[in-house]
Amino acid sequence: MDLEKARRLADDLFGEAGNPKEGDPPSDVVWIGRREGQDQGFVEQLGAMTPDGFPIAELLLFGLVEFLGLRRYGPEEKMRWGVAFRFRGAFFAYEYTKFGLRLLCEQSNLDSPLVKEVLGRCRGLTDIVEAYLTDELVEKQMADGNITVENLYERLDFRYRFLREKAEAYYATPPPPPETGQSDSGGTWTRYDPGKPQREGGALATAAVDAFFSRSEHLFLLAYGLLGGGRRAVSVLDFLSSNWPAKARVILDLSDPKAKNLYDALLGIRERWRNPLAHGGFLSGGGSFYFHVPGVGALPAQLRRTPSGVKFGFRLTEKSFAEIARLFDEFDSYLAAGPLRHAVKWAAAGLDVAFDGESRSTYLKAMQSDEAFDDFLQWSSMDADRHDNMDY
Repeated sequence: MDLEKARRLADDLFGEAGNPKEGDPPSDVVWIGRREGQDQGFVEQLGAMTPDGFPIAELLLFGLVEFLGLRRYGPEEKMRWGVAFRFRGAFFAYEYTKFGLRLLCEQSNLDSPLVKEVLGRCRGLTDIVEAYLTDELVEKQMADGNITVENLYERLDFRYRFLREKAEAYYATPPPPPETGQSDSGGTWTRYDPGKPQREGGALATAAVDAFFSRSEHLFLLAYGLLGGGRRAVSVLDFLSSNWPAKARVILDLSDPKAKNLYDALLGIRERWRNPLAHGGFLSGGGSFYFHVPGVGALPAQLRRTPSGVKFGFRLTEKSFAEIARLFDEFDSYLAAGPLRHAVKWAAAGLDVAFDGESRSTYLKAMQSDEAFDDFLQWSSMDADRHDNMDY
């Protein structure tokens, strides 16, 4: 859908809405007076402004401003934006505040059919906006780098460390004592399960391995945005669709022997443990299969032995997980002290990353020195807090 068609549909739906007329109270005076407790005769419609009705408030803003030509105002204290308009002789406004999207109307119209009609037409307006913002437009914006990536590093890091600590705790748990009981026939039975801590620890350990690779892949994505790309010319879309090894090769300097050794070791862990777990317990290339040999039995499809031997099964032992955890720590230490140290700091701060050219230029300028980057990181954190709290 092109812009002309979208505006035509919006006008057919809600063209009666117009900017406040001359003589109407200036919108900023109305809103300031309401916030200071002066009764301006306006009330908030809250019940119909749930996320189910308007899941993305900015879609409504786009439709009101870009399609209908209404004027926006703000930001103000605890309010990011507002749009006031006349509709059939009544005065309305939408505001996006710290507590969510709000519709303002005159007291006399509270719960009136006119308010319900405004809500319904605005929901229809967001449908037109969604149809206009097609996959083609989204893909073009992504290809041009006009995107922002939400920083999930802290959440993913917590998942990894939580699972790792739990795995280590379960591995260290003593086996449960034997259980005895009386059978129906009068005899006694004994049940002893010395492998229970290792099974439970292994279940958590394999989840921790998966969480580590998930977290590191997310870090690579954030680093791609902060560094203005990687060491190889790869488009944003290609980078997003690539797997862990491909992302790592773009971000890491594999000409550095330390980085190359860590990459190779992690790739081995990924191929042996993480990938089978993520794909139903199957190794690539038929590695999980056994072929039948007449007169002999079933033999593993991959006959060639590796330094670690031909091994099957997907439960990490305490010893093997400890070795993997040490490798993970070594990789984390390398990243925190090496060329990606600024990306690690940014990720840990929880700040989103914008991929557009202007933002990337700002990041790169700040990363010219550790001191400059720390100052920029502090300012960015304060600015993000101000934006989140709507302290305008």
